[in-house]
Amino acid sequence: MKPKNDWAKCIYILKNDYTTGTSMARILTDWDATFYKFQARLGEVERAHSELIITRKSIPYISKLTGKSKHYTQYGCASSKDYLNDLYDKINEHGLAGKD
Repeated sequence: MKPKNDWAKCIYILKNDYTTGTSMARILTDWDATFYKFQARLGEVERAHSELIITRKSIPYISKLTGKSKHYTQYGCASSKDYLNDLYDKINEHGLAGKD
């Protein structure tokens, strides 16, 4: 089922990239070129659903343009895939607060 809101879209992306994780560059190139609010929406989902465990890993790299050291964040999920599926269904149908 296609995501109906931005919160569900965050969970959908995490579900599909469960084993590899994802980054903003991957989200903007592979998923949705206009979904700049991924980080904000993911934070809102985390605050509303404390059982969701998101991992953030800082990956360093050297810029090809400037030669300076930079980093990007790799997002992953430490919660079970079954929990992600249930959370996705709940948020997709009933919004961020979900239905208890």
